[in-house]
Amino acid sequence: ALPSPHGSSRGDPRKRKTSVVKPAGDLKVLMSKRSLTITTVQGPSSLVISLPRGCYINIFPVNGDDQFLYNFRNILFVTSGVTYHSRLLLKDNVAMAFATKSIMATSFSGRGHIGIFSDAELLTRQISGRSIYVSVNNVISIPKAAKAKITCYGNDLSAQIMELHYLIKGTRPSGEYIVYQGANVG
Repeated sequence: ALPSPHGSSRGDPRKRKTSVVKPAGDLKVLMSKRSLTITTVQGPSSLVISLPRGCYINIFPVNGDDQFLYNFRNILFVTSGVTYHSRLLLKDNVAMAFATKSIMATSFSGRGHIGIFSDAELLTRQISGRSIYVSVNNVISIPKAAKAKITCYGNDLSAQIMELHYLIKGTRPSGEYIVYQGANVG
């Protein structure tokens, strides 16, 4: 399913369906995207999206059960064969939900691709066996197994003038990383 972006697409128009989100069936989409429509495109097609300067689209493969939690607002598209599962952040951490202004996180499973929209270049950083600070606004995805805590980078005075950060700690000895946009990583 493709969330309705601004742009145009080529393909058989009879295989394109745009519908209003039904509150009972697609509540997860409505809560996460704050959008009232969803577009599904089936069969071969291409899509042209006009992006503002400095915005990026990155495509990530999904093979099996993806071990990351994503902010659903950054998901531009999901190919067929990939399903998403929402996780209520309020259940785990009220502070995290408040800081990210989202009560949902999303994980994926299946085989296919997801498209991530960001307003800065996406970078990765190893977190295996160590802790790092990342601005709350810059995090795109974190491993499900990682420990994340909302904090301020610096002393008590810093908390009054700086934005909030995640203190993310890796829980595995190797191969664990986060995906974030731009700078503000320490």
